[in-house]
Amino acid sequence: MRIKTAFLHSHRAAIYSLAFGLVLATTAGLARLQVEANYRVYFDGADPLLALEASVNRRFAKSDSAILVLEAGQRPLLSPESMHAYLALERELRALPFVSSVSGFYRFAEPAEDLIGDDGKDLFAAAGEEDGAIDSTPEGLWQRLLQHPRGQDLVSANRRYALIEVQVKLAGEDSAREVQQAMSQIRDLAAGTLLDSGAVAAINYSGALALNHAYIDVVRHDLGLFVPGLLLLIGLVLWLVLRNWRLVLLPLVGGLLAATMAMGIAGWSGWTLAAINAFTPIIIVSLHLAASMHLVVGFVQYRAGGLGVAEAVQRSLDFNLRAMSLSALTTAAGFLLLALSPSPPVRLVGYCVAMGVVFSWLLNVVVLPLQLARLQLDVGGAERINARLDAERFISWLKRHVRWV
Repeated sequence: MRIKTAFLHSHRAAIYSLAFGLVLATTAGLARLQVEANYRVYFDGADPLLALEASVNRRFAKSDSAILVLEAGQRPLLSPESMHAYLALERELRALPFVSSVSGFYRFAEPAEDLIGDDGKDLFAAAGEEDGAIDSTPEGLWQRLLQHPRGQDLVSANRRYALIEVQVKLAGEDSAREVQQAMSQIRDLAAGTLLDSGAVAAINYSGALALNHAYIDVVRHDLGLFVPGLLLLIGLVLWLVLRNWRLVLLPLVGGLLAATMAMGIAGWSGWTLAAINAFTPIIIVSLHLAASMHLVVGFVQYRAGGLGVAEAVQRSLDFNLRAMSLSALTTAAGFLLLALSPSPPVRLVGYCVAMGVVFSWLLNVVVLPLQLARLQLDVGGAERINARLDAERFISWLKRHVRWV
C-alpha cells in the first residue's frame, strides 16, 4: 500500500475542499449535543430494574427533590429569629413556578397545621402574639419538634444539622439548562434568606435535583480543565523537543479536528453526553498525536539525512503508512467492543473514539503530508531536532544527573 505525495499535491485544492466540507458538516452536529442531567443515563432504558424504578416513581414520586442540609452556627437552628427566616424562605420557594411543595424540620416545632396561611401570613408570628400560647424559646421549640416522630428524622441527634425538602416539577425533560436554572434559584434564595441573616452557618444540598446538577458540573468541569490542560502539556513537551511551532501545531490541530468531528457525529446521531464522556476528546487527541508523531519524526529524520522536503515526506509516509493503518484499524476495533456494554455512555465512548481514530487516520495520511511538504525546514534545523530526539543522548543525560538510573 502506497500513497504518493505527488498525487496529493497535484489534487491539494480538491483535498482541502473536501476536508473543509467534512469538518463543517460533522462539527455542525456539536450544536445538537445534549448533556444529560440525570444519573439514570448510565443505565440502559430497556433494563427491567430501571423500568421498575420508573414505575415506582410514577406512582409514589411525582417530582424530584432538592434537600437542603442546614448546619447550625452561633445561633441554634430553632429560635424565633430562625423560624421567621425559614418561613420567609418557604414563602419565596413556593412562589417559584417549578416548586410543588416545601417541607422542613421547623414545621414540627409548632402546633399549627400550616405555618403559612393561604394569604401568605406568617402564622408563627401571629400565634406568638398570644400570651402563653406558645413556648417560643429555643428549648421549647426543640422539645415540641422532638415529640413528633417525623420531626426527629429531620434533625441530627446533636441538633447541629437539619433538613428542608423542596419538591420540584420541571416543565421539560430535566434538561441541563432547566436543572441548572432551578438549582441556581433555590441556592440564591436559600443563601439570601438563611446565610445572610445568620440563621445557619452553611447549606449543603442533596436529593435527585442536586445530584443531577452535580453531574452537569462534573461534565463542564472536566471538559473545561482536561482538554485545555492536555493541549498545553503536550504542546509544551513538543516545543521543548521540536522547537518548531509549526511542527507542534500540526499534530495538535489535527487531534482537535478529529475529536471535534467525532463528537459532531455523536450530536447528529442524537447521543447524549454524560460525565464519563468528557474524557472522550482527550482519548482521541492523545491517539492522534501518537500516530501523527511517527510521520513527523520520520520526516525530520529523512530531512536530517539530506533528502529534500518532498522526498522526506514521501519516505516517511511510505515507512509508516502500514503501521499507522494497522494501528488505527486495531484501535478502532478495540474501542468498538465497548458497544457491547449495557451502559449507554460507555457505548458512546466506544463509538466516538472509533470514529475519531478513523478521522485521525484520514487527516494523518492525506492532510498532514501536504502540510509537512509546505514546511521550510532546512537540513541544519532537522539535524538539531533529530539530535534532541536521540534516545541514547537522553539516557546518557539521565545517567549523569539522576543517580538511581
